[in-house]
Amino acid sequence: MFGSAHVTGASASTPGDLSDNSSDDEVHEVEKSPSDIHLSTMLQQKGKKRKAPSSTCADDKEEKSPFLRLYKQTCSKIEDGVNKISTSVEASSAPYMTSHIPTIAEAMRMVKECGVQEKTALMHTAGLLIMKPEIRELLTLFETNEGRLDWLQREHEMKKLP
Repeated sequence: MFGSAHVTGASASTPGDLSDNSSDDEVHEVEKSPSDIHLSTMLQQKGKKRKAPSSTCADDKEEKSPFLRLYKQTCSKIEDGVNKISTSVEASSAPYMTSHIPTIAEAMRMVKECGVQEKTALMHTAGLLIMKPEIRELLTLFETNEGRLDWLQREHEMKKLP
């Protein structure tokens, strides 16, 4: 439609500017007629009498706007999804917070109580194992020192295999 149109700054104009194209430096002002002055004063007076829209009018406009209605529905769906995810995360992380995982020092004390001597390969393997929180928790689940020692020896044997 406008494929052959070419616009330059020379042909551009602004509303109310009635200057001719003969010179860019000259600007001719147009005097307002009495009817234009009367019309502008009437508009100013009407503007003063207007009241701010009440909140019910704004709510009606919001409800009628399909964009705003769709936006509110989308926000509501996002909020519901976030609530479901946060509830799921809280539920899945709850068991870890209630269980007691011993510190490395406590786990090392249990290992020594089992009879594992320092400066041995078994102590080295036990030290590497208790770095993991789940292994420290597992050591507390054994009821006897003999059970802990047996498990540590078996893990040590498995680590030695090529």
